Amino acid sequence: MGALYVVSEARSAGIGKGLLDKAKENRDWITVWAYEKNSDALRFYKREGLVEICREIETDSNLMNVEHRWTKDKLIF
Repeated sequence: MGALYVVSEARSAGIGKGLLDKAKENRDWITVWAYEKNSDALRFYKREGLVEICREIETDSNLMNVEHRWTKDKLIF
């Protein structure tokens, strides 16, 4: 389990993509979550080939959390 955050001042420099690519290395799949209100993250994950799997209300924050999955062969399981 881990987290990926890039401060706003460092965005659009390829840092997030580089970190995500590193997370994909030697894996058949990865799952990431982002809050629905974080539209930048949702666009980023979609652009990078992740597919939305489901949405859940997070109990503690009452925010909608969106699950995304990337698979090496693009098949969702």
